[in-house]
Amino acid sequence: MESRTCWSCGGEVAAGDPICPSCGKVQPPPKAGEPLAKFALLGIPQEQLTGVDVVPERLVRARAIYPAIQFEDGDARALPFADACFDVVCQFTCAMHAPSKLSQELICREMSRVLRPGGIIIWWDIAPARWRLVVAQRLTNVLFGPKRLRRAPGYFWRTLKELLLPRRRRQAVASALPPYILPVSGEELANWFPGLTVRARRAGLDYPVWESLWPRHRTLAHYLWRKGWLSHHCFAVVEKD
Repeated sequence: MESRTCWSCGGEVAAGDPICPSCGKVQPPPKAGEPLAKFALLGIPQEQLTGVDVVPERLVRARAIYPAIQFEDGDARALPFADACFDVVCQFTCAMHAPSKLSQELICREMSRVLRPGGIIIWWDIAPARWRLVVAQRLTNVLFGPKRLRRAPGYFWRTLKELLLPRRRRQAVASALPPYILPVSGEELANWFPGLTVRARRAGLDYPVWESLWPRHRTLAHYLWRKGWLSHHCFAVVEKD
């Protein structure tokens, strides 16, 4: 049976199962081809859209759902397209699954290669963790999580030690993301798209923090989402002159 990886703990989740058996987190439904298909909302015909995936099962699903879109079996590190053949090139949480920084750089080089002059690259992916987000997750657990009174002293002392000891703080940040995720910083994007104009910023709000805040303080959750202070994600627009 086909399975997928839990977004929270990295455990295996059976196809069709909405709950991760390891951590109990609700899993989002598969969205094969959906981000690409949304370009039709901007008036772009689906016949002019092209998607690439390296997983055959996702290609089968995407082609069945969106038969008008051209979906190609290909590696993002060596795209099966000619130079300068697309006006817009996008990637959404693809680079974070690359096996190495070299692979991520190759992905960026290929995106630039197939982009026409005057075109843009739209980037949405995981950025390096920050200590403020670690603290925000703990604070959210203390205020809204189960057994919050029992956990509060431990969270307080751990946070205080990290505040006073840089080594502890670095360790907390290093363990904030699952080991199978390789984040990309805005500085790396600037280096990997030489000669192009890169505008990158944090965007959104960490999902567990959002999940806790939204039912209780929607205005605050929306404000933090817009600011991007507590986000794991980087949104970037790259322009090719």
